[in-house]
Amino acid sequence: MIKNNHEYKYQLFVEMWEDDYTVAEIAKKLHLRESTVAGKNFKGRYYREHPRVKPGRINVDRMMALVHE
Repeated sequence: MIKNNHEYKYQLFVEMWEDDYTVAEIAKKLHLRESTVAGKNFKGRYYREHPRVKPGRINVDRMMALVHE
């Protein structure tokens, strides 16, 4: 169940991002600013939850998140 409006918009963001929509298109659809969509709460969160790291490379963001837990 979706807890609040932010989570609902984040879920829509994920669906659109995975369908290769641009940041501008997503921002317009969700009635948000492009900087909000491209920031840590949407795009940043997506990449934390779905890391794309080349084999043999260290994901520094994920490593630092683990260090500071």
